[in-house]
Amino acid sequence: MDSLAGEYEGTGRAHRHQRIQGIFARKVRGCDLAFKMASKVSIDGMLPDGGKDSVTIRVASVVPFLLMKGIALNDWLQEKAAYDIYYCLRNYPGGLDALVEEFRPHVNHGLV
Repeated sequence: MDSLAGEYEGTGRAHRHQRIQGIFARKVRGCDLAFKMASKVSIDGMLPDGGKDSVTIRVASVVPFLLMKGIALNDWLQEKAAYDIYYCLRNYPGGLDALVEEFRPHVNHGLV
């Protein structure tokens, strides 16, 4: 698991990390949008003792996810970023038209 922080918070742009609750978090461009535009996902599972449990977590919604993958692809040419973008475009529920509608409210944001 990576600990991430928004690029424009805390220690300033010259620093790659900032300390949050005693650990160093990597500052990532677009991460502030991931925090602001998070989706809640419920996960159900079995505990080692056989009991059942569920938890709700916040994950980046598709707009900041694709934004950060695009930045990673541009900056570091990561093959996994390219595949993740392809997978989202190919498999987004409702297809490309639904994905376009997710982006529409954010087109005036500087990073989008």
